[in-house]
Amino acid sequence: MRGAVRWFGRHVAAAMGLVLLALLASALIAVGSLVRDARRQAESRERERELGRFLSVVGTRGHRIDKYFLRFESELEALAASAETALAGPPAATGPWWTDADFHPPDLAWSDRYGKEVSFGWPVFRLPPGLAEADARTSIEKLAGAAGRLRSTWAAGQGDSGRMRTEGVHVVWTYVGLESGLHCAFPGKSGYPPGFDPRTRPWYVAARDRNDLVWLGPYADATGQGLLLTCSRAVRDAGGAVAGVVGLDLAIGELHETLLALTGEPLVEGVYVLDHEGRVVLGAPGELSAPADPEAPIIGPLFPNRAVVDAVRGDEVGLVALEGSAIAVLHRLEALGWHYVVLARAPE
Repeated sequence: MRGAVRWFGRHVAAAMGLVLLALLASALIAVGSLVRDARRQAESRERERELGRFLSVVGTRGHRIDKYFLRFESELEALAASAETALAGPPAATGPWWTDADFHPPDLAWSDRYGKEVSFGWPVFRLPPGLAEADARTSIEKLAGAAGRLRSTWAAGQGDSGRMRTEGVHVVWTYVGLESGLHCAFPGKSGYPPGFDPRTRPWYVAARDRNDLVWLGPYADATGQGLLLTCSRAVRDAGGAVAGVVGLDLAIGELHETLLALTGEPLVEGVYVLDHEGRVVLGAPGELSAPADPEAPIIGPLFPNRAVVDAVRGDEVGLVALEGSAIAVLHRLEALGWHYVVLARAPE
């Protein structure tokens, strides 16, 4: 100890320098720690801001999807009212009309979108096996009164018919099926499969005994238009008995590309619509395929992430943390009772 004191006394300048160096090193370490803490806090705030922005983007898109489906629910309600009015009244027209067995309206022309000749001016009537046209004449004349509403429901927001022949449209078909088996659809076309009967189709069976709208999907179109998402509703006669079902079909592939996708969001890894059980209703193109039985609705696969499935079944919304840096954002679609689900990477 005495030696250290003597050394310090002889080397005051050097000793003071060492002390100052130690103090400076400590100060630098403290400052560095403060800088690192400040940087981490800034990065954390930035991640929180980015996550908040992303949640807002998903929520905004979810509300847009809801608005889209609610719009077509409104259109279908109007179609149902028009069909009920037409069926309750006297015959509205004496022709012309065409059945699919002899469909040749004057505007019949090839459509790239449909891959066949279609008419945007007239609907088509399809008679089920065992029903003669003479026996269905009164119903045909009555339904002709709802043809304008069939067209306006189909054409809502779609633009001019020339563009519809070549470009994708969301609404593929609108139609009315009656308890007699008579079917009226727009746009008009031929080519129904042998034995086609609307009363056996999923959209008819699902809505027939209900008093509200039913969303059904996906299922395979009977005339070759791929997988469809359908909204249908029962129509009733003046006494309250079921007279038939009205419906409209939306193209699933087009919905994914134009409505679900979040273009320009680099964090996104997938967008889906899941039903209340967590099954995939809408997903990436090609993820769903038509069943062997054309009459059977497609049961989509259960979503592969159990945490997401549990959240959907619990009717949860918002952020769900997954393994690693993965997250899922859930938005409940009020119109459908399903969930819009976005898989993404958490902001870094």
